[in-house]
Amino acid sequence: MAPFLPRHHQLNKFIYPVVTGAAFFLLFVPLFTAAEPLAIDADSQFKFARHLFVEGQFEQAAAEFDRFIYFFPNDDRVAAALFQKGMSFYNHNRFQEARSIFSQMEKQEREGEYRSRAALMMAACQSRLNDVQGAVTTLQRLIENSRETAVKDEAWYQLAWLMIETADWPKARMAFQQLSRTGNEKYRSDKMLSALDATDTIPQKNPHLAGFFSLIPGAGHLYCDRPRDATIAFLLNTALTASAWQAFDKEMPWLGGLISFVEIGVYSGTMYSAVSSAHKYNRQKKIDFIEQLKRQATPFLSLGPVPGGFQLSLNVDF
Repeated sequence: MAPFLPRHHQLNKFIYPVVTGAAFFLLFVPLFTAAEPLAIDADSQFKFARHLFVEGQFEQAAAEFDRFIYFFPNDDRVAAALFQKGMSFYNHNRFQEARSIFSQMEKQEREGEYRSRAALMMAACQSRLNDVQGAVTTLQRLIENSRETAVKDEAWYQLAWLMIETADWPKARMAFQQLSRTGNEKYRSDKMLSALDATDTIPQKNPHLAGFFSLIPGAGHLYCDRPRDATIAFLLNTALTASAWQAFDKEMPWLGGLISFVEIGVYSGTMYSAVSSAHKYNRQKKIDFIEQLKRQATPFLSLGPVPGGFQLSLNVDF
């Protein structure tokens, strides 16, 4: 005989499985049936990468442009994405990585906008990495190989500013003079050529004269417009000379010899310091002149969006 079960207990045995099954069906089945794989759209991906670049998130932008290149290798915007990846690295101050990308584009990209832009940016990277000669070589190669006047003008203009940065005034003048008539109007090179005429007026100190004047302690520093150093040099050398004289006068030759030895070193150091001060003076005056030129014409690279990508342009403020 079957044991007697309470009615509510039998009801529970029926309801619990039904409720549990219904809950599972309502909560979990829709997740499996409604979930769809996330599709990457080329337009959305490129737009997102460009958005990150415009917002200044250059590291993330580089990664997203790289993702675009990987997933859409046959898209017409691959060259633009690769260029933008290099620009992202450049703006993130990762000049080595940027230079590698632009160098790759210059060698592989067919003749056109991105090849010339890549060459210009590679020169900019080399300049930022203090490889001035490499930047000059890149620009000269671009000038020789390009058939577009506008590209050549841009390269000549950048080359002129590289020469200005290195204080090579004749080569800077020559580069400005190579601009076409259109380039001359665009960059107003006549104004820069007039400014370069003032290079002869840059104050300079003769290092040889500074050393010669230092035969009198402090005179060389005074010649280099460093009166504080001149005073210190004069007082220190005078004090040591007087001390050595007194030591010899009081018949302490060993002390006088020791002080004289020290004085010879200080005296020689004073002459060397004066010569070095002349060189520092000349460098600073050249830097000041270059900064004055930049205030008259500040070249900078700007990047603006165009349909299907970006356009790099060199702008000049006057």
